Amino acid sequence: NWTHRNKLGRVDIKVGVAYGSDVKQAHAVLLEIARGHPLVLKNPEPFVLFTNFGAAALEFEIRVFLADVLNGNIVQNDIRFAVLDAFADQHIEIPSAPRAVVETKKDAAWPIDDDKIEVDFAEQEQAKAEAVAEAKRLARSGRKTRKPDPD
Repeated sequence: NWTHRNKLGRVDIKVGVAYGSDVKQAHAVLLEIARGHPLVLKNPEPFVLFTNFGAAALEFEIRVFLADVLNGNIVQNDIRFAVLDAFADQHIEIPSAPRAVVETKKDAAWPIDDDKIEVDFAEQEQAKAEAVAEAKRLARSGRKTRKPDPD
């Protein structure tokens, strides 16, 4: 139990900012939010790091210290809401994950030939398995399997 004697702890909040945003402004806004939360300690002082040039965002991390780290989830929640409000006011964009749009056509019986081949193969395998199961069932009952009619 890490909080046995001392509940002091640090909480980290990751924030992504859209490319093209003013990173110094974003940094200042995040630091102001962290300093303004009533549960965040003044000493050690909260700080903000510009941690990475991510694939979809400029990545920041807010680090704050709390007298009782068990309040961490509440503080993270409050700070995230404050970030959304402040970024909206300052016109700083938080990027969303890129999404692929896939269109499907109801009328297309088989959109890809591979799908039809896979279904045919699965049906053949199932027919083979059923034939083997039937042969085993007949073997247990002592009857012979039917031979196909000559053509």
